[in-house]
Amino acid sequence: MGHGKRIKGAAAVLLLTALFLSGCGGEGGEQERFSSQTEASLPSGESGSTASEPPQDEPPQDSEKSEKGEEEKGMAALREMRLLSGRISEKRDAVQKAAQPVLDQEKELEQALQQARSTREEMAEVDSPETAQAAAQGLEAHLGAAEAAGEALSESIPQALEQANRLLEEIKGLEQQAADILDGAEEKRESLSLLLEFIRKETAQGEEALARLEELASSEDLLEEATRLREEGDKVLAEKQAEWEAARRAAEETSSSTEPASPPQSSAAASSQGQKIVVKKVGDSSDETSSISNTSHTHLTKVEDQIFEQMNAYRKSLGLPELTRVSSLDECASIRVVEMLDNSIFSHTRPDGTSWETVLSEQGIKAAAWGEIQYRQRGKDILDTDSQMAAFSIDGWKTSKKGHDAIMRSKTYTKVGIGAYASGKSVWITDVVFIQ
Repeated sequence: MGHGKRIKGAAAVLLLTALFLSGCGGEGGEQERFSSQTEASLPSGESGSTASEPPQDEPPQDSEKSEKGEEEKGMAALREMRLLSGRISEKRDAVQKAAQPVLDQEKELEQALQQARSTREEMAEVDSPETAQAAAQGLEAHLGAAEAAGEALSESIPQALEQANRLLEEIKGLEQQAADILDGAEEKRESLSLLLEFIRKETAQGEEALARLEELASSEDLLEEATRLREEGDKVLAEKQAEWEAARRAAEETSSSTEPASPPQSSAAASSQGQKIVVKKVGDSSDETSSISNTSHTHLTKVEDQIFEQMNAYRKSLGLPELTRVSSLDECASIRVVEMLDNSIFSHTRPDGTSWETVLSEQGIKAAAWGEIQYRQRGKDILDTDSQMAAFSIDGWKTSKKGHDAIMRSKTYTKVGIGAYASGKSVWITDVVFIQ
């Protein structure tokens, strides 16, 4: 009985053990099948435990990388566009720098012409020979300044135009590069568009400067107005002088009909206290002495010859016609110098208070236009070289700011007379009379 119980108990233990092992084996089989399927779905060389994300999460990772790449491309395009913008700005500045001297010369020309216009208008209102002559000399000075600016402008334009054209071609090439960058960009397009707009404005400014240079280069005659103003001024001056001459003659006729006639008196006597001055004759190269009152003056004939030669050489260098020297005008210039030395004055007004050009009518000279320039040297011994003394006068007139150079350069005057005298050893005066 006891043995039977032990057998039953052992059988029960075996049955439970069999049931337990049967259940574990089933679960183990399912587990093996799951693991096998998982490993079969992975690439060779990988284990299931290394897969950190499910397969369906991989496409979003590729999209983020693509977006990041486009962002970097956009930034690179923006940097390149900024570099192009800086280069274009530099070249635009270079275009404007090349054009600026020409534009400054154009401004000087316009200012000189404006002053000439104003002076020309004033000439119509003058009421005396003195003011008319002063206005005429002022007009000639302004026209001389306009001609100088016009000549400088004509010389500057070709080089500036060539330089500006070359720079603008380079600017347009850079602008096209900028446009290509914008066309190929996917990111930063708004910023790139703004930069391209700025670049195009820079290009437009360069084109404006170039267009102004081309306009000036195509002008047929920059000094056409200067020529017209000179002709108008000469005409007005001639008309005024004709009016005053007619009035003077009418007054003389009226006076002669009511007063006894006086003995004729030479111009030299009228201006030199009744004593005749010695006047240089054309072709005479010797220095002479002129005694007026109690004062002795040395006539510097060789200096006169040098002034005439140097003045015509100066005009020839400017492409201007040479002046003709006239002996009767030499006498007028000599009278003017001697009367200034006698009276210790240096002026375009004569000792009797009349304007200098009355010396012309006293000598029976009629002219449509006239001018006078003077030079005085004091406190310096008379130079041994006649050409050097003449050069002192010519250089003084060239650098003067009172219109002397404009008179020497004037196309209006065709004839000239020259006087040069010294008083003692330290004062000498030269005088040049011009007429048309």
